[in-house]
Amino acid sequence: MIVTHERAEAYALGDRMALVMAGTTSQTGEVGEVMDTPVTAAAARALGFDNLLPASRIAPGTYQLSDVRHLHLPGITVGPAALIAIRAEHLMLRTRETIPGMLAEGSTLAGTVTEAVPEGPLTRTRVRLPDGST
Repeated sequence: MIVTHERAEAYALGDRMALVMAGTTSQTGEVGEVMDTPVTAAAARALGFDNLLPASRIAPGTYQLSDVRHLHLPGITVGPAALIAIRAEHLMLRTRETIPGMLAEGSTLAGTVTEAVPEGPLTRTRVRLPDGST
């Protein structure tokens, strides 16, 4: 058994993991399963998901995010309301001019950059979506 607070270490060394929060086991399973599919918003934040976007189910496996964007998640079966958790490393910031055709495909969200803070080699960026969420 290894106890760590480092996600990279858990991925590299573990086969199974238990996520312990406030002295209680909140989720257990294979490392990849726990890291990629947190069961609560608190677990998602603890596992590095900084972007939790409210969504509504509009059809099986299809969720509506802010404004009119739809996200297709085949095989996902949650209730009518959900939080979609997206890690920062899975996002790309682009201007409308650099992504022709992508807006129509539903693979983007419109937003306004409200803050960009350099943090060493990375920049933490806050984007406001049309519904006001960040």
